[in-house]
Amino acid sequence: MPFKETFLSDSAPASGEFDTTVLNGLSVTVCYEIGKAEPDVGIMGDYVENMWILIQKKRKNKGPIWEVASWVEKRLSDEDWAILEERAMENFYER
Repeated sequence: MPFKETFLSDSAPASGEFDTTVLNGLSVTVCYEIGKAEPDVGIMGDYVENMWILIQKKRKNKGPIWEVASWVEKRLSDEDWAILEERAMENFYER
């Protein structure tokens, strides 16, 4: 697991990850942070505050490393991001 899961607290957002495929079958790990509801500013429920995509990059004789895949993120549509945000919220509440 490349990213440590945390839970909602007063000081830090909750975080987690899940594995999925994007762009016609590319395997990725989606990491996310969940922000708490802020009723005083009109945000009535928890929300995805930050999300990024990691891919496992293979290196000769050194084993795999995890790398932020900004090139993948740029190719995702708004609809793709909305689906990933929904999945992140489902993943968070299923814990």
